[in-house]
Amino acid sequence: MDAPAPHPKAEAFQRLSAQMKTFRRELLARANEVLASTEWAASDVRILDRLWHTGSMSQSELANELSLDQAMVSRAVHRLVKAGHLEVEIDPNDRRARRVSLSTAGRASFKATFEPLFVRMLDRFDAVPLEELEALVAAFTPVLQRLGVAPEQYERECGDGAVGSAERADG
Repeated sequence: MDAPAPHPKAEAFQRLSAQMKTFRRELLARANEVLASTEWAASDVRILDRLWHTGSMSQSELANELSLDQAMVSRAVHRLVKAGHLEVEIDPNDRRARRVSLSTAGRASFKATFEPLFVRMLDRFDAVPLEELEALVAAFTPVLQRLGVAPEQYERECGDGAVGSAERADG
């Protein structure tokens, strides 16, 4: 009995998947090089960045959106509250729930620390021309749309465009 024919898109999908994994690994390696010069843990930065762009979230929402363990998020939030970077408030829609947000000091610290670090990380990608990055964005947009991903889903990932950019998306 003959083996079934491979799916016509299998090889291209495998190459794309490998390239995306490699790109993500390279991006994370460069981000870690930049982060090594700070006091921040990677999970702290992800939490601070998400809250910078969204305003406030529950710890469960943070864990789900960032694909982090709930206990890790809880420890990081506790540490960041203690350091004065985050505030915890009662959710106005559910008085039993708590919402986490950046404090005024946390916003100022995040901006002061990560705006220059983000620029340093971008400098690590000087070898990649802007046109090539724009071409990748242009290529991925219709692919994501065909996969049923709404633009809001990936636009929310970048918020106002950059970690530590000058202003939050919601002002």
